[in-house]
Amino acid sequence: DYQRLLGSQPSKRLNPAHFLKKNPFYNTKLNDVVVFLESLILKDEPERNRFFRGLKQATRSLPGFVIQRKVLPGCLAAVEFGNVSSSALEAILDLVENTRDEQFFEASILPFIVKLLSSQDFFVRMMLISSIHKYIRLLSSSAIESKFYPGLQSYFKDADPRIRDQTIKCMSLVAPKMNQKTLNSSLLQHLAQLQRDPEAAIRTNTTVLISKISTHLGEASCKRILLNAFTRVLNDPAPSVRNAGILALKETAQYYSEEDIAKRLIPTLAPCVTDPDPSVSVSSFQCLQTNFDKLKDYLKQREKELAEMRAQQAQAQAQKAQSPAPTHAIASSSGGAVGTSYARPAAEQQGALNAMALESAATGIFDNDDGDGWDDDGLDDLIQDDGADGGGLSSLDDTVNQQMSELMKDGAGAGAGAGAGAGAGAPMRPKKHLAPPRPSKKPMRLGATKRQSKVKSDDDAWGDLLNS
Repeated sequence: DYQRLLGSQPSKRLNPAHFLKKNPFYNTKLNDVVVFLESLILKDEPERNRFFRGLKQATRSLPGFVIQRKVLPGCLAAVEFGNVSSSALEAILDLVENTRDEQFFEASILPFIVKLLSSQDFFVRMMLISSIHKYIRLLSSSAIESKFYPGLQSYFKDADPRIRDQTIKCMSLVAPKMNQKTLNSSLLQHLAQLQRDPEAAIRTNTTVLISKISTHLGEASCKRILLNAFTRVLNDPAPSVRNAGILALKETAQYYSEEDIAKRLIPTLAPCVTDPDPSVSVSSFQCLQTNFDKLKDYLKQREKELAEMRAQQAQAQAQKAQSPAPTHAIASSSGGAVGTSYARPAAEQQGALNAMALESAATGIFDNDDGDGWDDDGLDDLIQDDGADGGGLSSLDDTVNQQMSELMKDGAGAGAGAGAGAGAGAPMRPKKHLAPPRPSKKPMRLGATKRQSKVKSDDDAWGDLLNS
């Protein structure tokens, strides 16, 4: 072939283009790709689509630096000023998957992707979010916060439910690289709105996503938001949504205190045990069992604290019994000391009363009853105290007669004193009697009379996100 290139007759001389085409040294896949990319603008649409569909297979044997430095820039330049087809975008994202240089990605590929995020073409939007696993490792946290996520927010409110659903799924990969402030403010607002989406699949995936990203929200936000977010979906008409809420409660059980479990979670979750759907019934019972185990561990801890408290009380009583009791002389009316008695200080008496109260609370109020469940000891103590003070329980008539006689004696004494000062002939003024109190026309108000506070509590933080 080389001798034919040197022929003296032009008609018999070998064509150089034909020589290069037949030569195996120049007939490589890289050469074919580069040559086609250089003339891509002149190709028609079917030929370009056929080229991009086979590009991944053609570049499989090429080194990564060749793809990064030669093939990818050529593909981006070819589609920069034209309409990007789904086949071309898929080929470019497949080539990006083989890229390892983050700086090259942020400088060359990321502006191209951010530009396509604003596209209204369904296939382009779907391709960008469904293939996010191919380039998410090359996205830094700062690039996501400043460039990628602002363009992605419109996808949460897209008219097509397939776009909304795929956006929720891709956020499980994006959220770990976002800061807590953006997650708790912007992302949770979008998810709160999507929990009321007309599509049951979107509501289900939203609940699953909140459960997956809970580890990145911060402990304070989890305790304030998650319980309300998951218990709201337990009344959803779709069984898949209810089941997702129950499983999410089970996965995030570490964020709920014993008080929240006893007062809020169990009363809300217990009716789901009788749910018509078997999967919801089984999941709810398993979740309840998990929370009951947590309450059992809490009870064991409280029993241990109670045993330690009783041991301390017994030790304190033993020390008091061993220590000598101080005595003080009590002087009689004649001035001599007639005996000694023990006088407890006020602090010691209060401590003894507190110890007695704790002991009675620990042992229970039904230990000394007569079997009928009524507390009779309190009334007996009152009767004994009254008998010790007045020699027995006086009747109501005796009390009234005694008070009237005292009033009469006071009136007579006051009249006698006035007669001695003003003269014996001065008439006595009749004493006015107090009229009984008039009955109030307003009905008695039972219960607490304090005005209800209008300050919102943190329990409905998820509702605030829904209304924002």
